[in-house]
Amino acid sequence: MRKSVKKLLQKQTLASFDFEWRLFEEHLNAGTSQTRDHWNQVVDIILAEQELCIGREWFPGRRVLDVGCGVGRWIEGFRKLGCVVDGLDASPSACRYLSSVYSGSPTVRVVRLNLFDLPGSSLWSERYDLVFAWGVLDHTGDTSEALRLISTLVRDDGLLYLFLYGKRAGSWKGNLFIRTSRLLLLPLPFRAKAWILRLFLRTPRAVRNAFDQYSPIINARFDYSRVIAWLQALGFNEIFRPYIDAGQIFVRASRSACSARPYFRPPPRHPYWWEGFQLSKLRRSEAIDFHLPIVRSDRSDGEARG
Repeated sequence: MRKSVKKLLQKQTLASFDFEWRLFEEHLNAGTSQTRDHWNQVVDIILAEQELCIGREWFPGRRVLDVGCGVGRWIEGFRKLGCVVDGLDASPSACRYLSSVYSGSPTVRVVRLNLFDLPGSSLWSERYDLVFAWGVLDHTGDTSEALRLISTLVRDDGLLYLFLYGKRAGSWKGNLFIRTSRLLLLPLPFRAKAWILRLFLRTPRAVRNAFDQYSPIINARFDYSRVIAWLQALGFNEIFRPYIDAGQIFVRASRSACSARPYFRPPPRHPYWWEGFQLSKLRRSEAIDFHLPIVRSDRSDGEARG
């Protein structure tokens, strides 16, 4: 019974994201949504200097797996950095859209696959310099197992990067409101949910952003210490937090033999790219030489320092 309920919740969540990506394409085709031209101009800077904190010299030729890539928020950034990118997603709408955008590209491949189906797939024997999972594992219904599967695809000298919802993010009243609203909206068709959100939020972009919070029933939140314990159990003994004071969980994990180690850069300063500053004002930052907050641990008790 418990397994069948879990499968139903996973099915609803996958369908919700598929609708969201279909909505994105509809708004784009109807001219009611801005293109990503401006974002695409700076996304490589955001990836290198804020998210991953790795010098641009490391990226050319590196193989990247973008897990749960959606409609490709990060793919163009990796492509501009010189990477060879596999975009993995279970959504037919997202994969159809991305396949049309990168049709004929020699450095971008789109793979439609549920990450729980990785074993036995063509990707299972692949190994990547960077496995990047931004805002996807917390929607799977089994985050620890999903993390174990994608970590298998990281080269011994590679990196793993995660963004997960953190329990410290937001107020308890706000989080309670979101959870309650999500349950109240659950019986409604996705199109009806989008219509209701549009009444309150006005713009197509705001509707799509809110859909992540109010529609998928699986929206797990985690403690940082729990995520660190998982990563250490998988053999990642160097943990870096680019946004050390963020309530959400951003983590770059690697091992001592990581090929990117000589290119590690300091964490970014406020304002972070997601704090509402104008992307047009983003410039390449000056490299500042100070201690990187890397957590090194050979301990097996799951504790971390730093």
